[in-house]
Amino acid sequence: MNILLVNTRHFYGGGDSTYTFSLGELLRDNGHNVSFFAMQDERNLPDPNKDLFVSPIDFREINRDKNLVNGLKVMGRVIYSQEARRKFSRMLDRVKPDIVHLQNIYMPILHHRSFSRPNGEIFQLYGRFMTTNWFVRTVIF
Repeated sequence: MNILLVNTRHFYGGGDSTYTFSLGELLRDNGHNVSFFAMQDERNLPDPNKDLFVSPIDFREINRDKNLVNGLKVMGRVIYSQEARRKFSRMLDRVKPDIVHLQNIYMPILHHRSFSRPNGEIFQLYGRFMTTNWFVRTVIF
């Protein structure tokens, strides 16, 4: 089975990434093909699909210089990202997953409209994403 694991990070940076890498190892040990989709970061582990990882956005850095331009930049990435949609769509075409597992992702990396294909989906998300996702589905679309 082809399984795509999606996490904001592709480096060991907390429990979510440790869980995602452990899950990937467990799935591979049981004969599954596992691919990852994440945000680009200099700390990322090597990955054959890194060309499709979403460009980074450092909210802490942008927040240090609060101004209209930075506010619009953040809003644009949080509400909708053409890059994330395009790259995630290409990732789905490349790995043809049977299951897509989302672990601790935020809106800059993925948007629900990307799931226009029949895939099995397992969501392990935190309230912040769910609230934002509800807002995007209900208010904007």
